[in-house]
Amino acid sequence: MAADIVDYTRLMGADQAGTLQALQAFRTEVLRPSVSKHSGVLIKDMGDGWLAEFASASEAVSCALAVQDALDRQNTLRLRIGINIGDVLHEAEDIFGDGVNVAARLQTIAPPGGIALSGAVHSVLDGTLSPAFSDAGLHELKNVTRPIQVWMRAPTSGDPASDADAVSAALKLTRLAIRPLVASGQDRALDDLALSIGSAIRRYLDSSDWIAPRLTPLDANTDYALSGLLRARGDQLRLEVELLGATRDTVWTGAFDGTMSGSFDWQDQVGLEVAADVFGAITDRERDRLFDKPVGELSAPECLECAMLEFFEISNDALANALSYVDRAIHQDPGHAPAYLQGLRCVTAAVVVGCRNGVRDWLPKVPQWLESGETDLGNPMRFLLYRAIWTYMETRDAAALKSGIDEVLAEAPSDLDILALGGWAYVWLGEPDRAIACFRKFEERGHFSSMTMAMRAGLATALVQSGREADAAEQAGAILRRTRDFAAPSRALASANAHLGDMPQARDAVAEALRLVPGDTIAALKARSGFADAPANQHYFEGLRKAGYPEN
Repeated sequence: MAADIVDYTRLMGADQAGTLQALQAFRTEVLRPSVSKHSGVLIKDMGDGWLAEFASASEAVSCALAVQDALDRQNTLRLRIGINIGDVLHEAEDIFGDGVNVAARLQTIAPPGGIALSGAVHSVLDGTLSPAFSDAGLHELKNVTRPIQVWMRAPTSGDPASDADAVSAALKLTRLAIRPLVASGQDRALDDLALSIGSAIRRYLDSSDWIAPRLTPLDANTDYALSGLLRARGDQLRLEVELLGATRDTVWTGAFDGTMSGSFDWQDQVGLEVAADVFGAITDRERDRLFDKPVGELSAPECLECAMLEFFEISNDALANALSYVDRAIHQDPGHAPAYLQGLRCVTAAVVVGCRNGVRDWLPKVPQWLESGETDLGNPMRFLLYRAIWTYMETRDAAALKSGIDEVLAEAPSDLDILALGGWAYVWLGEPDRAIACFRKFEERGHFSSMTMAMRAGLATALVQSGREADAAEQAGAILRRTRDFAAPSRALASANAHLGDMPQARDAVAEALRLVPGDTIAALKARSGFADAPANQHYFEGLRKAGYPEN
């Protein structure tokens, strides 16, 4: 991946101090964390340009999209980015080769704020990333002997990767300031390791949809602050971490041990462990703070925080409780657009995973929520997907749903809600490979998203559809060890085990699914979820029939 600042000389001439400040902030807060997050290595820093290497094309493209979306939110710097696949030669702290040359030339033809890919890169992208790029035809590049097929993404207009910023502006999310981890001593390797661990922590916490992590100091607008010290003694490492509340009280502390020789694997592992503990500590404190408060005293934003906390459970009762909080928020402030968004998340997730009974009374409100939310939030991508899904429920127009998914993935290929719901939409359409691509991408980053359980149930179903029954049974079993509050994983397990010939386990899974949805049938399941008449769906339902799921 080759990246270069647009009009760097002009910017320096107009405001040298401001440009250098913006450049330093971009390096530390955007570029280096994004490269690290996507398993890349920053090979070369030329001051106004960078060269990075990645293990896969999808990671390079995801990094480029994240960087450009971050820069869309400020008006100081703009980048051109080029990405290519090719053999490279490593020499000292640089890389060379035809692959590097083509990436550098692609960068020069990318629009300001945009990304240019070679055809080789685009050909290996999955269905979650490829719609984000348009065919720009063959290009003759300077000092490249052959024409290169180019795919281009121009800068987005308006909302970038997701509608998270629009929601954050109107909803006071729990804000966590993540201070840069400090390394004891003057060891450059230890400094780099501290930076990598900090990037990992922030990456994992970024997957939460109600905690807004920021690399900022603790201030009046911050609810929590995380800081840490990395120590080394010989080969031994210890990371000491502290989570503070808004009043500087200690909420949680932790110590994590590793070794310098194993630090490459340890940095990501300890990043996830710290993020999990921090997420749990914040969630517990927020539950105590909000749920102990009389409901009548909750503000509209506090009602939505309660709804988000309930949403994590994904059960009939939890979703009904979440929607009660949503309804209270709407009554308090009818212009509060995030309330409509959260209401749609709840009812759509309920339909997706089979908790329709818990939200039955709220289904008639869906058209009004779609209209009110789209108007107030400027037609963001999630609302477009919700509209496409609910239109499909009425019309069963598969082509229109596919078009809708492609449209939102083109604009928001990394939005976790869109990946989870888009994956389920592909399940209904009987396209398991595209569904699995969405779910696997979600799985890499959505550790603390409230859509995680819905995604896992969709993945189990798609694995059955694709004939990977053993993998499906393992995935469904893992869900059922955590929760038995919704039926989708039990249905996937029943179908998978029936195809595998394990009829006792298949029948037990059917019984569990019917416990949760009494009187359910294959015909009813097809009707309420819109399964298309596709070979993959026929395979899934044939497994349910073998397992003893009622037909009508």
